[in-house]
Amino acid sequence: IRGKMLAWKVATLGLLVFAILSPQRVSAAYPTCTGTQKREILLDCRSYIRMYPHPPRLPLKKDSSCCESVRQVPNRNMLCVIAMLSDEEKRSYSEDKILKLQELCAPPPPPPELVMP
Repeated sequence: IRGKMLAWKVATLGLLVFAILSPQRVSAAYPTCTGTQKREILLDCRSYIRMYPHPPRLPLKKDSSCCESVRQVPNRNMLCVIAMLSDEEKRSYSEDKILKLQELCAPPPPPPELVMP
């Protein structure tokens, strides 16, 4: 009985250590965003990410305030922004369009004369 009890304690301790260390690894691989960053994206990008029956009329420009807000999020991680949406925000904003912001707002490549051969 003592052997089983010891094995149970070791297993429990192992799970506890794993549970404590796991979030740190995930957060390092997937940098987090803040509530302020989410709110700025919802405000600055609203005309592009709102749930409309038709696509937005104006194309998104890389120098827009929307893209500036997107680039404030580490790695432009829009999955983080989506994870922070409330149920009401999920009904108002398109998750697919929010995800597309990551690509659409990527910084432009440097001019050819600045690229090292």
